[in-house]
Amino acid sequence: MKTMNDAITARRRRARQRRRLGLLLAALLALPLPAALARPLTAHAQSQTAPACPVGNGLFVLYYGAVQNPASTDATMQTIESERPGLVVFGDGPGAQRSRGDIPSYVHQYGGKALMYVALGYGANDPTTVDGYVTDAMNAGYDGIFFDEAATTDAKYQWNSDRAAHVKSFGASKLVVMNPGTVPPNASMFDYADIISVENQYTQQLPVTWGIPSWRWLAVQGDPASAAATSAADAESRLTTFRSNGGYWYYSSDYASSGAT
Repeated sequence: MKTMNDAITARRRRARQRRRLGLLLAALLALPLPAALARPLTAHAQSQTAPACPVGNGLFVLYYGAVQNPASTDATMQTIESERPGLVVFGDGPGAQRSRGDIPSYVHQYGGKALMYVALGYGANDPTTVDGYVTDAMNAGYDGIFFDEAATTDAKYQWNSDRAAHVKSFGASKLVVMNPGTVPPNASMFDYADIISVENQYTQQLPVTWGIPSWRWLAVQGDPASAAATSAADAESRLTTFRSNGGYWYYSSDYASSGAT
């Protein structure tokens, strides 16, 4: 049973986490929109159904925590939205958050887009289940899906494409983010993905010859937590590095030397 001291400690820990999140969010807003976004789209980009960078300041946040109901009362959500992020990715969490319309509605109040996390298991997860999660999220008002564990092999091209097509069946403006965790071996994933996440590979030079606009590249750190930025200044430095390598969206969760997430 928790004691009063335990409860106070927990509240202080959550407050520290919110302050750190605020520092990281503020740091990521410091850099201007890259000039690369003004360049014309190439063949791969023109074939996509999302022909332009999502409106907003370029700030991306990934939040897997449980969101209070209604979302407008959640302290962490208030901290996140105080920085007006362009994209916020949510974990399904307890209570099937993918079916809660109050979450995307709260993000929309601040001009952002809300995406739901769905794992693909590198093509091993049941496609009917995956599509069912997508349907729940789309019906609740989410603006797209962050597909984690996306396979990059030719054998899974159609499988991935079918999952993306299901998202787009709810509207051409729905966003599809694929996270293979690395730079894919060729540009074919952009045939069905609006944005590709290279996860921790923010230092890698992205393939210029593919002609992909920078807004279609994303990096997210925090798995493991020992790979995350150690401070707001470090996060800003990594953002600068990623953008100099041809990327755009960047986010880091809290650092932990143990690697625990």
